[in-house]
Amino acid sequence: MGSLTKDKKLGILAAIIGAGVIIYSSQIEPLMELEEPGPKLFPMISGAGILICGLCIFFRKQTKEDRPFADKAGWKRMAELFLILVIYVFIGLEYIGYLISTPILLVVLFWVLAEPDKKPKKWFCVAMGVGIGLFLYLFFHVLVELQLPKGVLLPALGLNF
Repeated sequence: MGSLTKDKKLGILAAIIGAGVIIYSSQIEPLMELEEPGPKLFPMISGAGILICGLCIFFRKQTKEDRPFADKAGWKRMAELFLILVIYVFIGLEYIGYLISTPILLVVLFWVLAEPDKKPKKWFCVAMGVGIGLFLYLFFHVLVELQLPKGVLLPALGLNF
């Protein structure tokens, strides 16, 4: 099979992490008697997704045109994404809540993840962010009846969604 490339090593690492998430999630015990899906479902789905992606990366056929994993601009972009997600989790969800911070996150991600020479129109990013954010809210809060973070802003304003 030859030597392991960085992509293959990343695939192995992702598969191991995914398997670990699945194993760890399967040990979650609910605090009370709940109907399914229960607290195990979403971590297990995430673990399965990571495992599958890792295997796909590992078994992907390498071509000579493959670019390096990241150049200087790519690493800068990953650092920006990491910072955006940290702000979303620790400030957005905590203080603003899911309903407002998630569409804002999606708008920012659509803009940041786009190739520099192929940036979408701003109205498109806003429409997609709000649309997908609303869909996710309705799906998880209304259909699945999952409690989403409300933050402190909306309850302080007397808005309880």
